[in-house]
Formats: sequence, C-alpha cells, structure tokens
Amino acid sequence: CYLSQKYSLQMTIERCVNTCLLVDIWLEASAHGHDFVPLRLWLKAAHRMRTQYLPHSENYLCRDESGDPLGFVSLTPGRIEALFVLPKFEGRGVGRSLLDFAKGLCPELTLSVFEKNGRALRFYRRNGFRVTGRGIDGYTGEPELIMTCISGSTPPPAGACLSRNSSE
Repeated sequence: CYLSQKYSLQMTIERCVNTCLLVDIWLEASAHGHDFVPLRLWLKAAHRMRTQYLPHSENYLCRDESGDPLGFVSLTPGRIEALFVLPKFEGRGVGRSLLDFAKGLCPELTLSVFEKNGRALRFYRRNGFRVTGRGIDGYTGEPELIMTCISGSTPPPAGACLSRNSSE
C-alpha cells in the first residue's frame, strides 16, 4: 500500500494480467502525453501491445482505494518497458509510486523516452535517471533517449531482477 502524501491518495500496486485494461490505460495516456505522434499510429499499435509486448513483460497495476485503475508499469529484467498514468491522475504521485515500486524490484533500470516528451524527461531526471544513449523509435520514427538509473551502490547479480521463474 502506498500513500501519496501530497494528495492523500492511497494506492495499491499488484501484478496484472488483464492486458485489455492495460492497453486502455496505455492508449489514453499515449494519446495525451505523445501528441506529437498521430493518434492513428497508437490505434494501430494497440493490438501488438496487447498480444506481443505486454505478455512478455511483468505488469503491475496501480489502483486507488476504490479499486479504480490509475496507471501501470511493465518490466523486463533490468528495464522499464512502459510506465503510464491515466491523464486525470498525472501529478498526483502515481508515476512516482510505480517508479519506486520498480526500483524496489531492481536497483538498476533502463528505459527509453521520446525526446519530445519533456514532462516525462523531467520526471525521470528528478527521479535519478540520466541519459546514457540515443536512438530512433522503430515504430514512430521519433528520436528517443535511453535513460538509466542505479539506485544502489552496487548493481545486482545478473538475472537478479525479475527472473521469469520468480514466484512473486
């Protein structure tokens, strides 16, 4: 259970296999936060997100005290594949709670973020991530930054983060 002190929002984070719900959150948040990418691209990508990307990640859903979804994070070993918050809950501690949760599972994390997504870049920088590379997103053609955060002083042993055979 997490409590956003600033907004008194009580949240829980739990593993989630409901890819339809996650895609709905992803689509709404992507359309809102990535307005530089045509909506038609996100709509075309929704099926692939549901059938290819999410099933190969460990997905964690953040809910409020009523059980309503707020956002989610998708992880593969050592990497944040996705972190999305419903637009109406942005700035209320949901993203920070999801990020802290992910850091608790793996102290060294890498992610990609669109260069044009200034809000996300500021968020990740505030939370300890630093630019370690650049690339071009293969689907949208948009420039992206590779960012890494090391929470602890020593990285975990190989395979320690989110082993697919984990019982948790």
